[in-house]
Amino acid sequence: MAGLLSTVFHWLLVLTPALVANMAPILVKPLWPQFNQPIDCGLRLRNRPLLGANKTWRGLLAGMLLGGIASWLISLATTAQPAGFWFGVLAGFWALLGDMVGSALKRQLDIPSGGHLPILDEADYIVGFLLVTALITSWSLGFVLFAIVLVLLANPLVNRLGYHLGLKEHPW
Repeated sequence: MAGLLSTVFHWLLVLTPALVANMAPILVKPLWPQFNQPIDCGLRLRNRPLLGANKTWRGLLAGMLLGGIASWLISLATTAQPAGFWFGVLAGFWALLGDMVGSALKRQLDIPSGGHLPILDEADYIVGFLLVTALITSWSLGFVLFAIVLVLLANPLVNRLGYHLGLKEHPW
């Protein structure tokens, strides 16, 4: 049992930079107004927004920075995250890129910014993180399944909490 708990704890530490990066855009919403510019610069595909106004440079930069800080802090406390700050920056970038791919898909399906597409909204960022980091490390099937189940179960709860705290406009 101790081995399983140790493995799960290690997996949580590895996922933390991506999890933090996904929450960062909401946490920094009142900060850095000069970076509150849409990443897609208003570009359209098939007469629909590419990403939408909610995917901003502020959110991307905050996700990368906070993912990096989370990874760096973990590397100071444990050997579970030996890559440190830059692993977290890249984890944050790839997680948020996965989120942007999900947003682009939703825009093309005529789901507006802030609209909900179950499963995709919960898992897009972690899939982006897993796909790209798999190029530099080999994830076990157990780790991949753990990561996906974790976000599918935890994200709806965290999103509802953010909504009730007034941090999010929608409970998803």
